[in-house]
Amino acid sequence: MNALAMACAFATVWIAMSNPFADRLDLVTGASEPSINAFLSKGKAWFDMRRANRPERAARDIVEVAHRWAGELGAGSAPLPSLLIALREGPEFLTQVADRLELGADPVKELSALADQPGCMGAGALAACWQVGTQVGGGLARTLSLVAEGLGNELLVREEVRAQVAAPRATAQLVAALPLAGPLLTALLGANFLTVFTHTAIGRLCLFSGLAFDVAGILWVRQIMIRASR
Repeated sequence: MNALAMACAFATVWIAMSNPFADRLDLVTGASEPSINAFLSKGKAWFDMRRANRPERAARDIVEVAHRWAGELGAGSAPLPSLLIALREGPEFLTQVADRLELGADPVKELSALADQPGCMGAGALAACWQVGTQVGGGLARTLSLVAEGLGNELLVREEVRAQVAAPRATAQLVAALPLAGPLLTALLGANFLTVFTHTAIGRLCLFSGLAFDVAGILWVRQIMIRASR
């Protein structure tokens, strides 16, 4: 359902970005073309941010930032310019961090705040690297290379765990869908299952016990996935 909603939003923004649509909207609302274009640009930026902030994609983006930052430092760039280059090659939520850094924001605070976003926990390690490299004077490029390698390995482990719990997740979805299969099959056979479930004692017993077993099965599978993800 979320994927369908996002697809509809993308199609709406894509159509809206065309000039004919903006012209028609201009005639209907009486707004000026710059205001219409600004509104459409904000909508597109919001959609890009939603897409970019998916935890899985955001985690990969942080790993890529670490690798690019280490590479720029190894090529002889200063820490801040190399960090700006690494951020600006990423999606919009990273370029916004670069914009704030160019305005004089503290890199440690910005990277630490970035780490609070879903999937961006690795930015906290980048903040620690900056703090150690600038205050202690250690080899920042070497430290970043090790951190980038560690974040990449951690990401691979999470992807492997996600693949391992795919089967229990599919089982949970099947268990959740089973209560719908019985009434549907009964309806296809021409039986009035609603009367049985609501007006007979055995029907009510089967209904409530079935729902209880279904919920218990879903919770059980969920616990399996939680334990496997740890």
